[in-house]
Amino acid sequence: MKDRIKLLYLGPDYPHVLDSSEKVEISAVALLSELYEMPTRNVAEKNFREAYRAISNGDDDAAKRHFAKYKQLGFLANELVKSFETYLETLIDRKIKILDTNAPDIASRVNHLGIKLFLVNGWSMLPASFLSLPELGTINVHPSKLPKYRGSLPLLWVLKNEDTINAVSYILLNAAMDGGNIIRQVDYPVDKDDDPVSLEKKTMKVINDSLVSTVDQFVDGKLEPVKQDHTQASKTARYNKYKKIDFVEETARNIHHKIVNYAYYDPGAPSYFKLDNQKIKVTGCLGQVDAGIEPGVIQMNFPNIYIGTKRGTLKFSLLKNFGLRDTAKMLSLLLAKDPFSFQKEITITS
Repeated sequence: MKDRIKLLYLGPDYPHVLDSSEKVEISAVALLSELYEMPTRNVAEKNFREAYRAISNGDDDAAKRHFAKYKQLGFLANELVKSFETYLETLIDRKIKILDTNAPDIASRVNHLGIKLFLVNGWSMLPASFLSLPELGTINVHPSKLPKYRGSLPLLWVLKNEDTINAVSYILLNAAMDGGNIIRQVDYPVDKDDDPVSLEKKTMKVINDSLVSTVDQFVDGKLEPVKQDHTQASKTARYNKYKKIDFVEETARNIHHKIVNYAYYDPGAPSYFKLDNQKIKVTGCLGQVDAGIEPGVIQMNFPNIYIGTKRGTLKFSLLKNFGLRDTAKMLSLLLAKDPFSFQKEITITS
């Protein structure tokens, strides 16, 4: 069989589905700073980090030693580390390199490894000088029906606009954000009951079912890139900026989806709103209720609170959805005028 084309993968996980490809093989993955720079005093997590660093430095023996120590103590590790256990084990077993894409010698390392193709899935913007390195170009996996919803959070915009059809778009990256030529789009339905988690699972299934055939056909020259209609392009909000909740301007449905999305993808930095200039983090929601509360008004009926939105009212559990510290902040404001009442109302002003 003809040698497979070597590929550099840039993404937050290892795409095992590509192991079945007859045309390409993953030769290297891009360095994940959250693993390489992970601050910890936990002995299991330290060994995990050192194993990852050892691969990055080309020391396979040290990687195996540290990973073996991690496996003995893995039950002590946090959930982030545990979620990357199979990823790291795969890199060690298959001797897959880790490349720092920001390193000054990245071009020579890509050339030395004989890498001809980049595959990007869930990565930040990359400079044109980097994208021009591989002979066959850079394929990006984007979970929207481009040119709609360029940027981060496309699935939230699919739900926000109540689309009934979405797509996974495979494009050739260029300097324009998600503006490269499309080599394939795979449509799939969006149900009215979908939320960010269920839609993410649908999207991942589509990717798992279509990635190998797309990459293989592209390498064989069977997919003709098509220019996007830039006049029809739309963009999403910036990832961190959109975390802030505006109960006056946003609907209950969209806020609920936003809360679910960030709690799922970024539990350490969830959605939030400002109350009396204090940041209140929201890690969950009990759902939408028919209460008729005015937008931006908070009503407490302990242990729950109700917040009016542009359209609809959301119900929250103080302790479950906000945590002890932020619950204390809200209680101090809600009970300030009448400390003996557990039914209070205030308005969000900032």
